Amino acid sequence: MNRDRLRVSGIGSISHGVFIPNGLHLIETGPYLPQVMELMQRSWAVRSNGGPLDACLLAAGMVEIWFEPKLEVWDLAAPKLIMEKAGGEFFARDGSRRIDRGTALACAPGVSLAVCEAFGIVPALATGKSEKRRRMTCSGGCHGFVFDLRRLEVLDLKARESPQ
Repeated sequence: MNRDRLRVSGIGSISHGVFIPNGLHLIETGPYLPQVMELMQRSWAVRSNGGPLDACLLAAGMVEIWFEPKLEVWDLAAPKLIMEKAGGEFFARDGSRRIDRGTALACAPGVSLAVCEAFGIVPALATGKSEKRRRMTCSGGCHGFVFDLRRLEVLDLKARESPQ
């Protein structure tokens, strides 16, 4: 983008937006198929390239809605930051903004309410310390590290006490 800041789309209607669902062949998609089909029918266009690329297309304002039914923490750590820094909205299927829930739904702010309604999501407010500070403890394979997403750093829990 030649030093231009990434910005999500300013489109405010699903009928004018592009939806990029992924993993439709996975068994984990089953419970979400009615919502995915509804959004596909309401969208101007439907595309699917692959997780991280689709997340970056959302951040660049080239698509408005991204859905992944099955992901791991390491699949979402960087894309979530990129999308949010570009002004995108990120949700797990349970309504939280956490990356350890196994699903991802991201969109441009102009379609956020309609997308959440379509998926039956009530966005969680940041009420707990972990949400307020945007800290995520990795549940496997991270060997005692915590990702501090607000300060964009990895904290080594073995070198100091657990963050408050």
